[in-house]
Parts: sequence; structure tokens; C-alpha cells
Amino acid sequence: MNKLNNTLKALIVDDESGARNTLAKLIEVYCPEVEIAGTADSVKNAVNLVYETQPDLMFLDIEELEASGFELIEKTNSIEAGLIFTTAHNKYTLKAIKTFALDYLLKPIDITDLKAAIKKYQDTKFKMDVSRYQLLREQITNENHQKTEISRLAIASSDGYDILDVDQIQYCEGNRNYTTLYLSCGNTFVASKTLKEYEKLLPASDFIRVHQKFLINLKYVRKINKGRGGSLIMTDGKIIAVSQNKKNALLETIAR
Repeated sequence: MNKLNNTLKALIVDDESGARNTLAKLIEVYCPEVEIAGTADSVKNAVNLVYETQPDLMFLDIEELEASGFELIEKTNSIEAGLIFTTAHNKYTLKAIKTFALDYLLKPIDITDLKAAIKKYQDTKFKMDVSRYQLLREQITNENHQKTEISRLAIASSDGYDILDVDQIQYCEGNRNYTTLYLSCGNTFVASKTLKEYEKLLPASDFIRVHQKFLINLKYVRKINKGRGGSLIMTDGKIIAVSQNKKNALLETIAR
């Protein structure tokens, strides 16, 4: 971030001039805290521009990522910048992008979504990381081979990223815009995503929402207690209440 005036410098990488110009205009009009430091029509042309401008944020078209965007990430990994993907195609693994990237924007870009993505960077200072985007590349490859369920998550920490195996997650507890993940090894991690986001991200074959505040991994349920709504006892001894409107879905899922 620019230390002098707290203005964020942004770089836009997209092979379509119309898309570059539209995004730049939206930022200029609706996001005065962001200054467009430069635009590039390819990853090749973006590399030098990254070093010249030292951006805080980079907007990268997902088509460029699929072609050679990882080269940009690898060559500019020393630059501390947040990376936001843009795409006009729903075919991409948006679940994976949401898991391993700062954020993504669907074209035509919605102003509210754009502001939210920038605010997310301001709140988290989410930076690029080669290992993190290697995981994203794996997920996109898996999607192309019809393997749609993610197996790992990357959680931002003060000194990097913690890579978690999804199978290790016993349950998730939501608290407004944050979620605490409880692992089978006893460790806990706090992530700056909502419980609803994790409900969409984690495999539906194993994870089910049982309460407004809890998403549980069925593999770690030890006992189901009866009652109006009932409750669960997890393998770590945690007692989790089951909402009345979630009870039937839970019982049907377990009975399969």
C-alpha cells in the first residue's frame, strides 16, 4: 500500500481492451481509494509493469491465468500484491478460486462486488503466494477432469498460509464474517470467510449445515441426541445443537 496517502495502486491485466477500459473506469468512478498504476494486454507485458509500478492490487483475467498467469505469479512473487481474478465464464472452478485467491469478479463486473473485493484486500492484506496458486492450478485441472470437490484449503495467517486437508476438518463455527475451523488434531484456524462461503466450498458429501452457526463433517459425528431439534456429539466431545429445520435433512443424509 502507498505509505504516503494510503492510496492503493492497481494493475489490470486482460487481453480485451474493452474489459480493461471498463474496469479502469469503474474503479476511477466508484473506488477513489484505488489508483490505476497501469494496464497490460498479456502476462508477458505485465511482468515488467509489475516491477515498475509495485502495485498493491492486480486484476487478472482468468483466461490469462489458464494460459500463462502462473508465470506472472512465479516471476513477481517478491512483489507484495493482492490478486483478484476476473472472468466472464461460469465454467471455471469458482469454488476453488474463492478458496485460494483473494477474490474473483464475474463480468460484467458488479460495482458492489468490486467494492467488496477491494475492501477484502484492505481488511486482510491478502498477498500472492506461489504455493497457494499451485493449489489453485491443481483445482482447475481437477475441474477439467470432472473432479469437482476440493481436498485442501489455504488459510491466510500473519506469516503466510496454512494448508489444511479438508478431511481433517471436524466442524466449522461461524461468527459474522469469520469462521473458526476445528481440526481432528486439536488445532483451530480462524478464516476471514463466512460460514455460508464454507458451506458452498466444502464437499456436500461430507459436510452439512446443522445450525446457523455450525457446519459439521459427518465423519466426526459420534452420537445424535434426540429432542425437538436435537444435538450432536462430535468425536472431540463438542456438543453441537441441531436446528429444528435442519434435523430432517441431517437424518436423511446419515441414513443414506
